[in-house]
Amino acid sequence: LKIILVVVIISALSCERVAVLREGKPVPDFSLKDISGKKITLSEFRGKVVLIEFWATWCEACREAIPDLIEIYEKNKNNAFEMLTISVDEGSDSPERLRDFIKEYRIPYTVMLDGMEVSKKFGVYTLPTIFLVDKNGILVRRYPGYFPDMVSRIDKEIKGLL
Repeated sequence: LKIILVVVIISALSCERVAVLREGKPVPDFSLKDISGKKITLSEFRGKVVLIEFWATWCEACREAIPDLIEIYEKNKNNAFEMLTISVDEGSDSPERLRDFIKEYRIPYTVMLDGMEVSKKFGVYTLPTIFLVDKNGILVRRYPGYFPDMVSRIDKEIKGLL
């Protein structure tokens, strides 16, 4: 019993704690470069509703979500709305692989490369994960995973925030 207790304590102490963002709380600010190398900071979009998606090129559910995300973007892009997607792909070839992927899937919205730093700040544990942020930088909703009625649910939420 003592051995089990010691193992549990050591395991608990060695685990990296990931804070999970709570709805109704501010989201952490971040700066990342988009696929063309332009630095983008979340706080520069204050006053807009922002959809932030964490994803990866190797994630099948993320690929399935792309047409829905394009539809959400197209429906809202001319409003006080911004869409920032953050790839968690890793490796020295990631920027090139992402550029090819964006071209293949005809992705019109902003894509940034994370390297896992921002995803840790946001407590991402599932891909894709979408965060809907209001005009004041407050998390309105967290959507872990892909779901079939994504367009109608998220679009309705966005329209209510605009």
